[in-house]
Amino acid sequence: MLEEKEYSFQEMCTILESKSKKSIDNKLKRYNVIFHSTGRSPRLTYTIEKVNDPFKVFCITEVGFDPRTNFDHLRHFSYHFFCDDYYMSMPDERKEKMMNSYDHHISRKTIANYEKRYAEANYISRGGEYYYYFAYKENVTMTSRETYLKAWHYYWYLKNEYGEDGLGAMLNVIRKYGGAPRKQPIIQKNAFTLKKVDELVRLIGDSIEKELINKEKELE
Repeated sequence: MLEEKEYSFQEMCTILESKSKKSIDNKLKRYNVIFHSTGRSPRLTYTIEKVNDPFKVFCITEVGFDPRTNFDHLRHFSYHFFCDDYYMSMPDERKEKMMNSYDHHISRKTIANYEKRYAEANYISRGGEYYYYFAYKENVTMTSRETYLKAWHYYWYLKNEYGEDGLGAMLNVIRKYGGAPRKQPIIQKNAFTLKKVDELVRLIGDSIEKELINKEKELE
């Protein structure tokens, strides 16, 4: 995590994955970090005076998120994802609906990409167990593995016995069960990176608190 202290040129190269002073300077400016440097390479040193958005910088340098990410959306999603175990275990369709209810539209594709990035950084893990459910539009109904398998058996029965195409067979499944059968691996926080997750959650809280304070000042 980039902190407000002095770094060597090599340390900055490692943290920001850069090879030149110009690249480091440009990244720090894009990340809204106030800094100054002294000396010349290889004895160049950087003093980080202020990190204006620690959450954004943490997500880029520690988790590996693309700097072009919508960090307001990521922060909002991550707050619910890591602080609400119920939300973490929801199917993606329901997660998307929940985000929409808070006026933060985040698509299922984006949610899946967020989760993939956290998984690749070992912040979360997917075990061998699954949630089973039926989904149609915004409606999600949890079910058992047995009923899930029966729905797929019915789908293949329609295709093989009646010669229905895939779309027609699935429409009949939806009519019978109220949605298309789906499963999703159960997500858990990775025990080996809990300290990193705790730091991320702290930064999310600080960022939200800062935003609320600024809004209160605007209303005064």
